[in-house]
Order: sequence, then C-alpha cells, then structure tokens
Amino acid sequence: MNTEFRERLARAINCFSMENGSNTPDFVLAQFLVDCLCAFDKAAQHPETRWRAAAAAKAGDRVRYMPNHAHGDIGHPDCEDGVVVTVREAITFVQFATGGPKACTPSDLVVTQSMRMS
Repeated sequence: MNTEFRERLARAINCFSMENGSNTPDFVLAQFLVDCLCAFDKAAQHPETRWRAAAAAKAGDRVRYMPNHAHGDIGHPDCEDGVVVTVREAITFVQFATGGPKACTPSDLVVTQSMRMS
C-alpha cells in the first residue's frame, strides 16, 4: 500500500484519538492496519478462496477433500481427490480411490472440475 494512505490513516487515528486505548503510537497502528489489508488481499486471491466461493458440488463433479487440519492448504498430504456420487442436504458422498463412497461435509470439499452444462 502506498505511503500516502498509511500517513492519512495515521492522521485519522490521531484525529479520533483511536490510539489512546492501547497507548500505541498512531503510525504503529496505521502500519498494523495496512499490513492487515495486505494480508487480506493476499488471502482473497488464493485459488482455494475462489473455489470455496463456487456453488455446491453436484453429482459427477470432481472434488478435493480438504480436512480442517489442512488449514486451507490444498496441497496438504491428507487432501484427497474424488468424484461426487450423491448429494444430500448436509452430507455429500464422494467416491475416492481408496474404498467405497465416503460421507463428507460439503464445506470440506473444493470443486476442481464441474460437470455442469454451460
């Protein structure tokens, strides 16, 4: 982010005495907020974020199961690719290479290839 934005933010923090609660200099708080915005921008551009925003998986879609302990890392060794077999309201059954269909929570699935008609 540019220097002018950070400086104006520091002035606004000072103008409204927002630094008083923590007794932290306004320029330190301004830099912290700029760093937060930069981190959010980076997270919002991550492919996994865009995939999660996609519509729910449908039968025939290729998906990747991403457990919570993977913390959004789509390359985590515990992630597994499969194909959606059945979709229920709160559960999606996915056929993985290992064994029969498994019940998955829809929020743990990332659609990697949709079989929907355009």
